[in-house]
Amino acid sequence: MAAAVPPAPFPLPEPPKPASNATLPILASGSLPLLPIHLTPGVHVPISEFCKTYSLGSNICKKLIANGFSMSIALRRITPDHLATMQFKMGEIAELLEAVDQWAMATQA
Repeated sequence: MAAAVPPAPFPLPEPPKPASNATLPILASGSLPLLPIHLTPGVHVPISEFCKTYSLGSNICKKLIANGFSMSIALRRITPDHLATMQFKMGEIAELLEAVDQWAMATQA
């Protein structure tokens, strides 16, 4: 049987609390957003222009539009789990993740 750990002779510090940051996306699924938290969203453009600029296939663009996405800024609010729910294939999700990274990095330079 393991021995009980005696209490510390001094007060222990409080565990760190997450920083409050209003810019963090609200995610219901708990998975990471398409847009990494440390990056700023790119230029706000129609989804069709976003797809063309980042060479995304017509299936990707059609699925985004069919699911109500009209502007690129909304992409920062979704996760790969959301895309899977919208019937995106794994390769399409990977391509969209890459496009979102490029979109955000274009504004960082």
